[in-house]
Amino acid sequence: MAGVPSFGSSKTNQKAESASRIIRLAAAENGLVFVPLYEATRGKLNPLLDYAADWFHPNSRGYQVRAEAFWEKLEPRI
Repeated sequence: MAGVPSFGSSKTNQKAESASRIIRLAAAENGLVFVPLYEATRGKLNPLLDYAADWFHPNSRGYQVRAEAFWEKLEPRI
């Protein structure tokens, strides 16, 4: 399971962080791998360089940050 990524604004980030804590607990309770996307993306994405033209979805660079977060958790299990 993956947490919610950081979105940049403080109000939205509070909600993303809160949701990620809930998802982390659900993953732990069910023995699932948790990918901390909030932590992986917080402060690491540049709105001008890492997002698509809609300013919401990531572009290739933004997806790379997310992919690395997944790989860190999944690679040891392969």
